[in-house]
Amino acid sequence: MSLVRPQPERDVFIAKLSEKIPFYAERLLVAPGITGWAQVMYPYAASIEESRQKLQFDLYYIKHMSFFLDMYVLLKTSKTILFGHERARQPKPLSETKPRHADVKTETLFFDPATGSVASEASEPENRRRNQRLT
Repeated sequence: MSLVRPQPERDVFIAKLSEKIPFYAERLLVAPGITGWAQVMYPYAASIEESRQKLQFDLYYIKHMSFFLDMYVLLKTSKTILFGHERARQPKPLSETKPRHADVKTETLFFDPATGSVASEASEPENRRRNQRLT
């Protein structure tokens, strides 16, 4: 076991994730480590999609292994240990979350070229029907 390399995974997870994620077994080409690039760059992976993201970091590390990258990972690991989880997921603000279909309110505007006025469907349905009959 090394100090900086991709962290080991249990055999059960390796078998399941290798079926679902292409190139997942490639991370086994290097000896496992205590800390790694994926651990300091991405939070805990609880789903297959998150494991796919962490695999990208592991493969990047395997491709670019160097003394300087190891030192950078060790510095980021030390910072996380001393000062807390800087990479932890923050909850999305309410403005960034998608509204539910029932929460979306729409309003249709109709332009009457003869009078130059704009009518909305909610406020003046009679005018809309009258304008549709005229055209």
